[in-house]
Amino acid sequence: MKKWTCLVCSSTTWAAKWDQSKKAEDMESAFADTDDEFFEWLDPRTRRAIEELRKPARVPTDSGMSIRGCIEAMELKGVCLASSWPYDIGKVNSKPTEDCFKQALRYKVVEKELVQKDTNVMRKKLSEGHPIIFGLKLFERFLSPSRGGFIPTPDEGEKEAAEHGKHAMLLVGYNDRKQVFIVRNSWGKSWGEKGYCYLNYDYVANPKFNMGPLYIIKALGAEEADLTPDPDDGEDPDLEDDRADQTLELEEVEEEEAPAEEEEDGFDFSAEFTGDKLVRDFFLAHDGKLNQCEFVHCLKIHSKTEAGKNFSWFPAQLSVYKSDQTVWTPEDFDEVVKKWSE
Repeated sequence: MKKWTCLVCSSTTWAAKWDQSKKAEDMESAFADTDDEFFEWLDPRTRRAIEELRKPARVPTDSGMSIRGCIEAMELKGVCLASSWPYDIGKVNSKPTEDCFKQALRYKVVEKELVQKDTNVMRKKLSEGHPIIFGLKLFERFLSPSRGGFIPTPDEGEKEAAEHGKHAMLLVGYNDRKQVFIVRNSWGKSWGEKGYCYLNYDYVANPKFNMGPLYIIKALGAEEADLTPDPDDGEDPDLEDDRADQTLELEEVEEEEAPAEEEEDGFDFSAEFTGDKLVRDFFLAHDGKLNQCEFVHCLKIHSKTEAGKNFSWFPAQLSVYKSDQTVWTPEDFDEVVKKWSE
């Protein structure tokens, strides 16, 4: 991977520094539109950062998370380093060590910023030292990049990738000479150019393909996190499309089975509990007692479901914030939902 800066030249990247400071390679998998958050999921590596919110033993299905939901989870729980819990899809349902959870608290997101979906704005943020988390609609061609890591902009009518139709990655730089962004993927070093690829400006910045929110993480809790740009080595990427007629066969990997029986919860849900499985699991992960912010979070989740289509989330969350109550239970959830549903 080549490393660029753009303070005095035309392109920039932070591949090495970002890789060392936090789990850049772990920002992968499906993302949802901004109006459909919490129902598309990121991959198991990011999921480990929010394991307390969705215990793998209770929810054995790995199906991704929204980018916004992931950022919020990292603000709450942080994320451990890749070296502390290496990626192993066979352990998607395994709970990381306590040391991982302790380490994650040091890497909480303490400052973030939404980024406009505009090439000039994105280049400016990268030049200032801020890699950009983004989601992209993928096509089958994406599964087989050229040997130099280049993936062309999809043609009209090109078939969308069935396995990874929507995918979150990390912009780590750009090259004005070639009009491409430099992207860090999370499919291992055998993919692309040692885990990186090059995408045209008109692919990444096009709302037709880039459908989700873009974020930069401006500050982490860890003092040693260093996002200083690497110097430009003066080289340009090889953009020859030498694999246009090839496809990549994805290897099937078996995941370990989740425990057959759940542990004792310590509390019971009523038979009429209105929350869906995600809300239920949120309560389970917190022993049935949520603080004000967490409770509003669950109300928002409910408002996105079919059962919550008549639920007035905005006035409901205002009523919660006006309350002096500090602990919220499943019974409170039912009561609030009932009160603010038509």
